[in-house]
Amino acid sequence: MKKVERANKTEYWHVNILPGILLIILSLTGLTGCSNTEITENEQESIQAQNTVIEDYGSEIDLWEADTSVIGTVNHGIRHEEIKELEMNGYILYDGGELKVPYKASATGKATNLGFLLFVDGRPQEYHTDVSEEYTYCHVFQMKEDVENYFDFYFKPSVGREGEMLELKILSIYYPDFMPDMKQTSSYGMYHQTLEVACNIKMEADSFADTEPMAKDNIINNIIVNETEITQEYLSGPITLQYGMQEITQESLDNNIFNVVLFEEKYCTDNFLFSSDSFPITFEMCGKDGMEYYVTPFINHTPVSAAQLVVLKKGKVSALTYSIAAALLDDFSTFYFIAIPVNDDNFVQIKTPSILLYKEESGQ
Repeated sequence: MKKVERANKTEYWHVNILPGILLIILSLTGLTGCSNTEITENEQESIQAQNTVIEDYGSEIDLWEADTSVIGTVNHGIRHEEIKELEMNGYILYDGGELKVPYKASATGKATNLGFLLFVDGRPQEYHTDVSEEYTYCHVFQMKEDVENYFDFYFKPSVGREGEMLELKILSIYYPDFMPDMKQTSSYGMYHQTLEVACNIKMEADSFADTEPMAKDNIINNIIVNETEITQEYLSGPITLQYGMQEITQESLDNNIFNVVLFEEKYCTDNFLFSSDSFPITFEMCGKDGMEYYVTPFINHTPVSAAQLVVLKKGKVSALTYSIAAALLDDFSTFYFIAIPVNDDNFVQIKTPSILLYKEESGQ
């Protein structure tokens, strides 16, 4: 067991190499209401998903807290034995058209509802599967318990030129179908945690350009990019709430990444009530000098804007503020950001906590 300083927070990990990725979902012993439709309020704080990636396409993660019990497991990874170049050279070869990625996943307990998001060089990818011809960004699978499920991903990379080596990240998202109703529950609890598998793609053909997501129905009507000085006042502000009141110092920024999401400049843990015609959501990030991330906002597991490149600078806070057209939202919507590092393999993806956007009449 070792203590690891990483992108989101200080965590304790127990890591072993496997040809897939294993998530063990834990619940506090003695808690009730931990079903597919109801979650207790304090689970969000007590249960945290952790993720890492060992080189190529697999790792094992144990999630644990004091006085916990396992309620489900997830294991997933690329069927690398079916890809000659991956077995021999450690990459998938792309030579034009659709790229096929053979995949496998298994689950037990309450972890059988699983979605997948694909990213190439930090940018989300539309894809279809061998069981659905629909191109979308998140396909959801209802796994057969204790059975290894086989399926294939098909997509046309939206980025990359011949001769480049790009990274493919495949993120699982646990129980994407879950959404609080603001009556029986207002929290996502343990749901919507992500785990990643990664490998390289060697481009021997150009990608299909100009296929990145645009704001559907103009839900995002403006983006403001901003950069400000990091002050002690900032380090003592809302960003500390994201890390459980952990002290963030100028020194800790040298080798770590910190982020926080603000809704109308306020920090929210579970849900946000919107009533105005338009409201801002801001993603703030600071930390290790020179780190580069592609940041994408998601609503209901679909990107609603093209990925924005954020390059961190020492002593600076990088901020992206998105103006949301409230009238175009559903009564209930799941919102989060995903930030993918593109220039340092020591850092993993960041998914911000899922936040429920809801209208006042819907929550009554």
